[in-house]
Amino acid sequence: MSSSPLSNAPESPVCIYCRATGVPFSRDHVIPEAFGKFENNFVLTCVCGACNQFFGDQLELVLGRNSREAILRLHHGVKSPAGAAQLKYDNAELTVGEPGPWRGARIMLAADPTGTKLDTRPLPQVGFKNEGETDWKWVSEAALTDSIVDPYRKSTALLQVIGPSQDDIDRLTAKLNTLGINFNRKGLLPQPAREDGTMLTKLASKVEDRILRAIGKIAGNYVAYIHGAPFFLQADFDDYRNWVRYGTLPPWRIPPVVVVTTPVLALDSSQWRQTNGHLVTFDWNRQGDGLFAQVSLFNDLNYKILLCPRYSGLLHDIRIGHLFDLQSRTISALGAATLAE
Repeated sequence: MSSSPLSNAPESPVCIYCRATGVPFSRDHVIPEAFGKFENNFVLTCVCGACNQFFGDQLELVLGRNSREAILRLHHGVKSPAGAAQLKYDNAELTVGEPGPWRGARIMLAADPTGTKLDTRPLPQVGFKNEGETDWKWVSEAALTDSIVDPYRKSTALLQVIGPSQDDIDRLTAKLNTLGINFNRKGLLPQPAREDGTMLTKLASKVEDRILRAIGKIAGNYVAYIHGAPFFLQADFDDYRNWVRYGTLPPWRIPPVVVVTTPVLALDSSQWRQTNGHLVTFDWNRQGDGLFAQVSLFNDLNYKILLCPRYSGLLHDIRIGHLFDLQSRTISALGAATLAE
């Protein structure tokens, strides 16, 4: 791959997102520090303090605490186990994948008693199953209503009440009683963990607008770092920057960031990945007239990003990509043969 060298041009005194001038500027990272610190890190000084503050408070906080990637940063050790207490589960759902009575139950991450390792805790919930049914229907405390429990008022229905503490279980039981559900206790559920202490879990997630814009900001920062702030300040990127900064949809009326099933690296598959590091690339689109990027934190979901559908500048070889390696804490360029077409 013939890639453009990193730009040596001085940073522009114009903010690359809001175009402010004459205001304080602060250091900003291409990959937010919440997702790792790297040697010779990619750092910008062309994002104004106000934009930097906005991104941190409104976009990156969601990405770091309430997303699929937030769970992965604990799983891969980027965040200490104590950080599990900050997680929210509005955009990501962890469930028990092991066969048996716990299958499908929602769980959350927590630090173990030593505070040095990750553990799991069940969220407060009730499992319902009628005679002849195979799967349990798990219902959160907030979702327990008459209409939900009505199908399980039969004497043959089975119920499971679980939670992280006895107080949670007692509270759920009392709520069921107010809904007219009284049941006979038959015993305690066996723990779902295997003999070695591990447990199969499933991670499902949704991607809300703020997460897409946080990913879009990574791509924008990467382009500005690689090719210089004046390049990213071109009018061709105005629609994109306005979406990242203000949430204004571009003229094509769909978010510029989408999740695709194709991995970033050519030899990767849906079942196997060569690295769990972060990947960022920048390239022409297939038509050769627009510019797009890819961002994959932990080499998990691949976000494909349309920065501009039609570039009016000079045509040149801009294809480039980098791996942010979590083990070595280094950043290295990707070769053309490693990138999926």
